[in-house]
Amino acid sequence: MALKYYSHELNEVYMQKERYFSLRDLDEEIQQDFLQRTMKYREENRRNKYTAEYLIESNLYIAHSQAPLLITGDDFNYLLAFADWLCALQEISDICYQRPDDSFITVDEQFVINIHRENEVIEDKYKQGIERKYAIKEYGLKFDEKDHEYVKKVKDAFIIDTGIDYELLLSLLEYICLDLILETGIKEIDTNVYSFPIRAIIDGFISGYEPGMFSDEAVKKTLDFIILNTSLLKTYGENKKSGVLPTWEREARENRFEVKPIIINQESCVFSPVVIYQLWDLWRNGLLNWFPPYEIGLTNVKSVLEEWKKRYEDLMVQDIKKLFDDANFDQAIPEVELCSRFPQENFPEELGDYDVIAINEKKAEIWLIESKVFHKVGSIFEDLMLQKSVFIQHKYDEKFQKRIDYINNHIDRIVKVFGLKGTHYNVIPYMVTNKMFYSRYKLLSFEIISFSELQSLLLDG
Repeated sequence: MALKYYSHELNEVYMQKERYFSLRDLDEEIQQDFLQRTMKYREENRRNKYTAEYLIESNLYIAHSQAPLLITGDDFNYLLAFADWLCALQEISDICYQRPDDSFITVDEQFVINIHRENEVIEDKYKQGIERKYAIKEYGLKFDEKDHEYVKKVKDAFIIDTGIDYELLLSLLEYICLDLILETGIKEIDTNVYSFPIRAIIDGFISGYEPGMFSDEAVKKTLDFIILNTSLLKTYGENKKSGVLPTWEREARENRFEVKPIIINQESCVFSPVVIYQLWDLWRNGLLNWFPPYEIGLTNVKSVLEEWKKRYEDLMVQDIKKLFDDANFDQAIPEVELCSRFPQENFPEELGDYDVIAINEKKAEIWLIESKVFHKVGSIFEDLMLQKSVFIQHKYDEKFQKRIDYINNHIDRIVKVFGLKGTHYNVIPYMVTNKMFYSRYKLLSFEIISFSELQSLLLDG
């Protein structure tokens, strides 16, 4: 029952996204209403999926140590509501641990938990962030020769770390989610939930390829790789045990339903095709976004992904420069360190470098760009960790603000050393990121926008 519900909500997540980006020729007012409702429904589906995952894992862990019980539909709805409470409390716990003065919860008359943010400006940014998430096109791979080299490096690192052939994993997942439901003897035990013998899956997959292409041992090992071990659901990291499901631990928890979505029941695999597709998506597109489903045990993969990401940190600076060139700015200079560029001027070394300085003399504008490429995040906990890293540990905002203030306070010198016409220039600072990002921690004097938002800004003039 829980897997049926989970697969339905997951399917709706995919379908709502398809609807959002496919219907674009409606009347403007109707279009906006459609987009808002589609966005709202998809976020609800995402939330319901998360709750169902928690319920599935809780149930499987209990069933591992106790005899299973049959429940009614009313029982299931009660358990689902209770699981939603626990998920909301875990989220607010993560938020309050990092920002104890930032958030609180309320329970409405229907016993629904709602999370609120104390600071109204931050709350508005959170709501705008959901809309921006759908509107923004993320800065992605170029798929050039160098990227193809990194793909090969990732595949090589993957087999070193896991003993699993990456292409075999993707092929097996494709077979299970697309072809297996057509096999003779497969049982549909609930809506979009199937059961098929382990041995038959291995034989069926191998029979679809040339003899000897995949060994029985390799396919069995790969299938085991995506089978959930229910006894380890509360385990994470280096064999650490938690008293509760450690849902906040994505990086260090590889044995969870999302990444091992096959459940064993009497020598048969129980699965949902859409959930298997989700795992295929996590491994294929996740690695292309430097974001594996988990990180523990993937030391070599992670090393390659970090190297690959560093390449795009450098490339995005150059691509931002090109945006200004294409917008006909008089100057667009990447990686400007004032003290080394103008040694005779005695600019302070501690300023660091400006990722891009772009100058429009006609409009008397000096644009200052701080470029940042961030990993994706897989939970509220990870989002808060990223926020803490950016604004508390590394203080990227304060360092950028220091560079902004220096230009503002020494604008005459800047105008002179860059040989600009006129004297009254407006300084326009932006932190530009590869994906949607905003500050949960601080109110900033500059905006954080994505690469695509900067591109739109410059195209609009």
